[in-house]
Amino acid sequence: MAALTRHLDLLHLPWSEGPVRPLCPTVITLFDLATLDNASSYGVGYRLYYPTLLRAHVRSAAAVIVTSRATLELARARWPNKRYRQIPLAVDPWFRAVEAEPRTPVPTILYTGGFDPRKRTSDLIEAVSRLRARVPAVRLLLTGHPPSSLVERARRELHDAVTITGYLEDEELARLYRRAWVVAYPTDMEGFGFPILEAFASGTPVVATRAGSTEEVASGGAVLVEPGSVDDLENALERALCDETLRASLRAAGLRRASEFSWEQVARRTLDVYRELLVKN
Repeated sequence: MAALTRHLDLLHLPWSEGPVRPLCPTVITLFDLATLDNASSYGVGYRLYYPTLLRAHVRSAAAVIVTSRATLELARARWPNKRYRQIPLAVDPWFRAVEAEPRTPVPTILYTGGFDPRKRTSDLIEAVSRLRARVPAVRLLLTGHPPSSLVERARRELHDAVTITGYLEDEELARLYRRAWVVAYPTDMEGFGFPILEAFASGTPVVATRAGSTEEVASGGAVLVEPGSVDDLENALERALCDETLRASLRAAGLRRASEFSWEQVARRTLDVYRELLVKN
């Protein structure tokens, strides 16, 4: 594969896949360093393969694009002499709340964002289980395909108060965002946090943890709690479900924050990186 790069002016690797010793300048995008800093969350094969590739790609890159300040700081601590450019991501247009859509008839908490241990979905299940004592009608909606152990725990603790959707098309997912009462994101570590921005664009309040990039992406538009505190998560979810003044404030703040991100801006800033390297080389 490296030989194929001989005739390229520049190669951009948006993920840790590609030639380790390319014959042209390269740019790599780092979304997070989870494969290095949270390696125990992944299988043995993944742990052996991707961290090695990631290190090699960063070492050979002429420039490294990071998607958040949090990832920038982690990357600089490991590779202080690299050239970094921080380019935040954006939200796809189908998530934007073009018109009002009715919320679900009962208080619904939506989770979307994967199920590896750092996402702390088990904390969310426990928090919702406790919350049912005060908000009996509350429901939890988990998108995607959780591992069987998590499904069993959710069924055991929440019974019929949990729904697991399986795979969803983009438009279906966007509709769930707009209809949910709250989006929960109790992660331990995050390089950007698409679900926060997708919820903001949908006009839905967010409860998240202060973890990695979540605070900078939320920027005052979400209720934030410390990761690992089920009590704090439970209380924050109750406030976001039941306090109408807070809900209105979060909706307005989230929509404003989402409007600050666009893929056009991402493209322009990425092109600037390309031009800078092409002129230099």
